[in-house]
Amino acid sequence: MPWGFLLLAFAHIPPNGDFVSVLLFGGMAALAGLGLPLLDRKARRRLGESAWREASGESPALPFGSVHSRSRVGWRWRPLAACAAVALALYVWFVLQGHEALIGVDPLAGFKF
Repeated sequence: MPWGFLLLAFAHIPPNGDFVSVLLFGGMAALAGLGLPLLDRKARRRLGESAWREASGESPALPFGSVHSRSRVGWRWRPLAACAAVALALYVWFVLQGHEALIGVDPLAGFKF
């Protein structure tokens, strides 16, 4: 979830660029960016050092990093590819129509002639 907030914030700072947007999305980015190591530290205290090393060794900090670190991927790519295709289709719809319909602002307004 912090990665999602971080991406959302970084995607909204450049197109908006006004002071209020920079405060809102910059604060969101700072909270998400600082939240990642703080959540790790909290989990380390809760689990203990040995359990934390075991758990953190299996889960990378980057999203989908464990898929790339395994030597045998084979069939594991199919569900990931299907989810990625659905996510891409939803993203394209949201950028082209959904953002304006749901939020009221066309993100591509500056690109239309």
